[in-house]
Amino acid sequence: MARSPESGPSEYVVGFDVGGTKTNVLNSDSDEVTRYTTANFDSPYEVIDTYLSETEKHPAVVCLGMAAVRNSADGSMRLAKRGWPLFKPEEASERYGAKVVTANDMITTAAGIFEQDVETEPIKPGSPVESDPTLVYAWSTGIGASLVVPSERNKYLPSAVGHAGLAPQHEDEVDYLRFVAKRHNGKLSIEFALAGEFGIDNLVDYYLEKNPDAMLDLYTLIAQDKAANVSTGQVLVDVARDGDSPAQAMAHKILNRLGGLLGYTLRNQVLAVQVGDIKMTGSVALSLAPYLAEHTSFIERFVDQEARCAYIPEAIAIDLVKDPLVAVKGSLVLAEKELERLNT
Repeated sequence: MARSPESGPSEYVVGFDVGGTKTNVLNSDSDEVTRYTTANFDSPYEVIDTYLSETEKHPAVVCLGMAAVRNSADGSMRLAKRGWPLFKPEEASERYGAKVVTANDMITTAAGIFEQDVETEPIKPGSPVESDPTLVYAWSTGIGASLVVPSERNKYLPSAVGHAGLAPQHEDEVDYLRFVAKRHNGKLSIEFALAGEFGIDNLVDYYLEKNPDAMLDLYTLIAQDKAANVSTGQVLVDVARDGDSPAQAMAHKILNRLGGLLGYTLRNQVLAVQVGDIKMTGSVALSLAPYLAEHTSFIERFVDQEARCAYIPEAIAIDLVKDPLVAVKGSLVLAEKELERLNT
């Protein structure tokens, strides 16, 4: 049911970033981000209802950014991962007495990076041209991407690249991807092989199956830290940086394989659509990208100097976006832009 919050100022807007795991919300009156566990809700309406009930303010505009494909005809979206019903912004606008707009989460992420100042950390130098498009690549529990075409009003193009297939380059990668496909009922995707929710654990389990004795100490550490809500990727980096032990050697071996596969995957991306630079974002990227760039074959596999088109990735700069909240900030930016449009 729609609620009846107290009237707020006409400039008050709200941005939502709804992912398969977590939901972040930000409004124009505060810098404080409200966080929910997405699995605790059965629909986007429940998320919005809960937030509006807690804040007791009526927004002029709501932007719902969500990890879902957006129907460009009517703006409808469905978070398939949670089995949620189709969200229709026109119906939502009537329900809440506010203008409700939707955006793919990679569009809100891109807006959060390009419509405000963000801190970045260089991962790989390059020589991008200002007019070149940018690939925004989110590496988190899932994997997503968007293309930013620079202009007076930047154009943001979303992509569901995480659900695309992954091409192996070496025999041991063929073996790993065969392992992944078998685990996921014959389905193989970049997310299943590399993302935070499935991919990194799949890679650990693959090495456990191949080298159970060498993996024993590391696997025990991962299990202990996972019970304390430490991600597998973070454990791998912490162990790989610490001392000289069988666990350290296996952690580095796994990360080297992960870095190589990620570098090769990104290389295929930039050969399909030429860009000037890559902006990496997401919780896994923040934890792992600096280590992968410095200590693994990530950059080597991305450039691939022996390949015919090595000059293309060699010229591409890669930067890590340090702000973990760019997606919800971008959603708020889009809500503010919609308010501006309504007021002109």
